[in-house]
Amino acid sequence: MQRSRQANPGDQFNDPTRDWSMDFDEHVHTINASLDIPHITSRTSAGVTYDFVHSTDLYTYRLAPNSTLPPVSQLPTVLNEYHRVSADVRDVLTRQLALPSGIV
Repeated sequence: MQRSRQANPGDQFNDPTRDWSMDFDEHVHTINASLDIPHITSRTSAGVTYDFVHSTDLYTYRLAPNSTLPPVSQLPTVLNEYHRVSADVRDVLTRQLALPSGIV
């Protein structure tokens, strides 16, 4: 929650009818999935991952009772979605060295 005041220096500065506040409410859902294939061949492995994030954000503005400020316009709900798929293949060249390649 945020509390603020819109006022100019002078009489307005301590006037509680110029107070306003904002509440923020967020709901986030996340799904992560991965599949690893350790031995496609004796020296090659692979993997695939999927990430999904869905969030709903709501901002609510409030004015003080008997406010002298103009009425507020509420913002619509903000929706965000994020999808990501990646794949990678790893070729082992020696016991200490591997050659990765990725596809996003």
